[in-house]
Amino acid sequence: MNKYRTVIKTNKFPQLTRRVFTTAEGLKSDNITAMRFDNNGVLFVGTDKGLARFDGEKFSPVAIGAKDPSISMVYFNEKNHMFVGVGNSMLEFDGKKKVSEKKFSSKLVDVKVDLDGATWILTESVLYKLGENGYDIEIGVPGKGSCLAVYKNNKVYVGTEGGGLHALVGKRWHWSELMEGVTGILSNTITCLYIDPVGSIWVGTDKGVCVYDDSSYWLDHSKIDGLPEAHITGMAIAENGDKYFSTT
Repeated sequence: MNKYRTVIKTNKFPQLTRRVFTTAEGLKSDNITAMRFDNNGVLFVGTDKGLARFDGEKFSPVAIGAKDPSISMVYFNEKNHMFVGVGNSMLEFDGKKKVSEKKFSSKLVDVKVDLDGATWILTESVLYKLGENGYDIEIGVPGKGSCLAVYKNNKVYVGTEGGGLHALVGKRWHWSELMEGVTGILSNTITCLYIDPVGSIWVGTDKGVCVYDDSSYWLDHSKIDGLPEAHITGMAIAENGDKYFSTT
């Protein structure tokens, strides 16, 4: 896993520091599958062999009591409850114990909350938006869903495995695709997504990281020194601007 600290200024992202973390620092595996900061700024990293938390120097294991150790996603809500994706299940922990488990029809991929406070859940085949009495939106994903990013109701993006990046648009929700060769995206295999505070979209792919301004302008490692040019498996952004990218 690589750690980058970058500063955004006039479309420049200069690299300040870079550090690599592996099983030597306590990770359960070098195959990173998910990353997320909790509300206290603690980094949690999911791997194909379990979950770990980072204290700033090394990782320590986090027990979740699941038979399948492979973690597909990690998410924290406003109460700092941790939600962990394992297979088709989403496990909820209150900091001391598991308090709930919800099953879906396909593998759980990602959970995000938009700026309006709505919760979105992505599985490999369906995107859901939670409402007060169930799901306000339940729409099939074009291809195999791999990651999710939401900003507000009118800015929802889903990455797919080989099918490109898709935006959910319109009054009658439908998908608009952003594909390699047509846009500046590096690859149609999207592995992770993040929308920063100014609305730019960070896109992890199997060919590196690129940044999209949600209009027409794309930046990648050929334009920004320090952006990784590798197969990206995860991304997490700290409050101080530190950016963590996991690679194969």
